[in-house]
Amino acid sequence: PLGEATWAVVVDGDGGGAVRLDRTAEPDVLETGIWLVRSARGQGVGRTVIADVLEEGRAHGARAVRADTSSQNAAALSVLQRLGFRAVVEGDRVVAVRTLA
Repeated sequence: PLGEATWAVVVDGDGGGAVRLDRTAEPDVLETGIWLVRSARGQGVGRTVIADVLEEGRAHGARAVRADTSSQNAAALSVLQRLGFRAVVEGDRVVAVRTLA
């Protein structure tokens, strides 16, 4: 079973950030978070990395993957929307969930 896993994001051979996948209180729902250096943003890196995280979640038998971000983080919200996450606004926070098939 997956505990928390964190991977380096490498862009053109350089450190570009990190992404994690962790268990939640729900046994079949995992949570992800991604951090990218500014130079890695706007190049499709986030979309590629989160798509990989979704595959990792499937491989570990998850029913869904959840992400939590600020309602002001338009870039993250765009990536999540493009990958089929459904977002629920909770004040200044957005919880986005992607069901896995």
